[in-house]
Amino acid sequence: MSILQAGYLGIGLLLGGVYFLLSELSQYVIIWALLGALAATATMIGIRRNRPNVKLPWYLIATGQGCFALGDVIKQAAPASMADVGDLFYLISYATLTAALLGFVRARSAGRDLPALLDAFALTTGLGLLVWTFIMVPYVRDPSLVLEEKLISFVLPLADVVLLAVLLRLWSGGGERRAPYYLLGLAIASLLGADVALGVATVRGSFEPGSVIDAGWIVFLIASGSAALHPSMGSISAKAPPSDLQPTPRRLAILAGASLIAPAVLMLQWARGEEIDAPVIAACCVVLFLIPMVRIFWLAAEVTRQTERKGLLGRILQATEEERTRIASDLHDGPVQQLAILSYNAHLARKQLAKQDLEAADTLLGKVEASLESEVKVLRRLMSDLRPAVLDNRGLDAALTEHVHAFERERNIMGEIQVELHDRLAPELETVLYRVVQESLNNIAKHAQATSVSVRVTTDDHNVHLRIRDDGVGFDTSHADELLREGHFGLAGMRERVALAGGGLQLRSTPGQGTTVEVTLPLEPVAAFA
Repeated sequence: MSILQAGYLGIGLLLGGVYFLLSELSQYVIIWALLGALAATATMIGIRRNRPNVKLPWYLIATGQGCFALGDVIKQAAPASMADVGDLFYLISYATLTAALLGFVRARSAGRDLPALLDAFALTTGLGLLVWTFIMVPYVRDPSLVLEEKLISFVLPLADVVLLAVLLRLWSGGGERRAPYYLLGLAIASLLGADVALGVATVRGSFEPGSVIDAGWIVFLIASGSAALHPSMGSISAKAPPSDLQPTPRRLAILAGASLIAPAVLMLQWARGEEIDAPVIAACCVVLFLIPMVRIFWLAAEVTRQTERKGLLGRILQATEEERTRIASDLHDGPVQQLAILSYNAHLARKQLAKQDLEAADTLLGKVEASLESEVKVLRRLMSDLRPAVLDNRGLDAALTEHVHAFERERNIMGEIQVELHDRLAPELETVLYRVVQESLNNIAKHAQATSVSVRVTTDDHNVHLRIRDDGVGFDTSHADELLREGHFGLAGMRERVALAGGGLQLRSTPGQGTTVEVTLPLEPVAAFA
C-alpha cells in the first residue's frame, strides 16, 4: 500500500467515523460533500499516476462518485421541491457506474464468455425477484403515493438491479484479480447492500439519516477511491481467458441457491397469506429453468468441438510425422545425394589439378558450381515451406505478396493481394494470418476450380481483418462436418489456430458462387497465445 493510498484511507475512515458522531442534518451534508469530493479526486489522481490502459471506466467512476454525493447533499439539504433533482443525480450515478463496469467487462473479455453471462443472468434473476417482491411491489401498491412518486420509487431499485447484473457479470468472468478488483467489488456491493437496506427500512418507515445503513454508502465512496489509487488499478481491465467449462463447487452452490429463490418467495407469500405475484414468479421460474438448458446445449456443443479438436490433434501429430518423413526423403534424395556427387567431383578435380590438367579440372569445378547453385535453391524452398524468411525479415505484407504471386505463377490462377497495414503486427498474429492464407490457397488449388482469388488484410482500432475470396465452384457449408469426419482437417485447423489467437473465422460459400473466408483477430494477442 502506497503512502498516498494509506493517507486517503485514513482521511476517509476519519470522516466516516466523525459522521456517526454527528446528530444534525446540516452536519451530515458537509461529510457527504467531503467524502464525495475526496473519492472523486482520489480516482482522478489514480488515473493520472497509474495510467491504466483503459481510462474511460475510471472517469465514469469518478463521475458516479461525484453525482452520488451531490444527490445526497441535495436530498438532505435542499428544499423538498428539489428532491427530484437529487433523485436525478442518483440515476446519473448508477448509469455511469453501470457503464464503467460494462467497460471493464468488455476490456477483460477476450471474446464471448457465454458461461459467465448465463451465470450472471441467473443470479440477477433470483436476486431481482427479491428486490421486486420486498422493495418495489410495496411502493407500487402504496395508495398514498402519487404516480410520480411511484415511478421514482420504482426506477431507483431497477437501477440497482441493472448495476447488480453487470457486477455479477464482472465477477463471474475469469481473469486477473488483484486488490483493485476486490476493492471495486466491495464498493459496488456495499452500495447495493445499503440501497436494499434503505428500501426495506423505508417500507417499514424506520429509516433515519445517520443510521448504520449509511455505512454502506460511505464504504462505497472510500473503497472505490482506494481502488483507483492502488498501483495495479490497470489490472482490472487486463484481458482474461473465457471461463472454465466445469464450474467450481462454490459457483454451483450459488447457482443452486439462486434457482431456489423463486419457489422460496412463493412459499413465503403463501405462508404469510399475502397476494402471490404468480406471473412474476412463474416468469422467473421459466428463466431459471431455461438458463441451465441453454448451458447444457452449449456444453454439448463444446464437447463436440473438443472431440473435433482431439481428432484434429491426432491428425496434426500424424501430419507432423509425415512431414518429417517427407523432409528427410527430400533431403536424402536431393541435397544429400548431390553433396555426395559434389564431393566426388571435387575429388576428381583435385586429381586433375595434381596432373596439371587445368581444362579438365575447370570443367569439373564448373559442374560443382552449377550443382551447388541448384541445391541452394532446393534448400531455400524447403526452408520456405517450413517458415518463409521474408515473414520475419520484411513482414506480413511482403510475405503474402510473394506467396500470392508464386501461387499465381504455379497454379495459373489470377491472384490479387491488398494489404493495408500501418505498422507491423505482432509476430504471433503475422504467423496465424500467413498460415490461414497458405492453407486457404492450398484448398483453392485442390478443390475450388477457381480462375481468380483475392486476399485482403485491413485493420481498425482493435482488430485485424483478413478476407480470402475465390470464384470457384463453392460448396454447401452445412456439410463441413462431413469433411472433418472424412479426414479433411484443413478448415478445422485454420479455425482452431485462429481461436487460439483469440479471434474468429467465418466461412461463407454457395455452390457455383465461390467461397469467402473471413478472419478477425485482436491486435493485442491473448495471453494464452502470446
